[in-house]
Amino acid sequence: MRSATTLARRASAAALLAVIASCSSDGDDGLSPRDAIDGVRYSAQLELIANELYPNKPPAFFNVVVRLQNTRSIALSRQYPVACPVLLTLERAVDGQVVYDEVPRPCSPTPVAAIDIPTNGSATLVSGLRMFAALRADAVPAGTYRVVATVRTEADRTVQLTAGTLTIAAE
Repeated sequence: MRSATTLARRASAAALLAVIASCSSDGDDGLSPRDAIDGVRYSAQLELIANELYPNKPPAFFNVVVRLQNTRSIALSRQYPVACPVLLTLERAVDGQVVYDEVPRPCSPTPVAAIDIPTNGSATLVSGLRMFAALRADAVPAGTYRVVATVRTEADRTVQLTAGTLTIAAE
């Protein structure tokens, strides 16, 4: 039989997980479903990454996956900077204030890589893992944030997409 302390700890951990893991996509990716840029329709999705070593703890990481959907009947290709395929911005949900922004940070435009998008198919770019602890170290306070993904696959034009909502719990 489990002790009351153990059950209380698990309940507390479950509540914290519910708060941190309350990510969702609000469907507003900045582009309507009919919008495509030169044959490519973009979408983004926030993903929480569970810590397999500590399955009873809240996720410690997240990333954003950007999907490039080919709307044409020919194969397409896009180029992107290898060092920063997907950049993230966090905006406070209550007022849109930017509290974390990777876009102005230095990112070498070279080397570039090509991503091929098959006829009527799709391809993905991923932001790479981001740690909740690193955000807190960058002075991002507890709260709920709109996650915006920026990709640079359209020459001089940047594409910005809402990836979802992320809640960062107080420590």
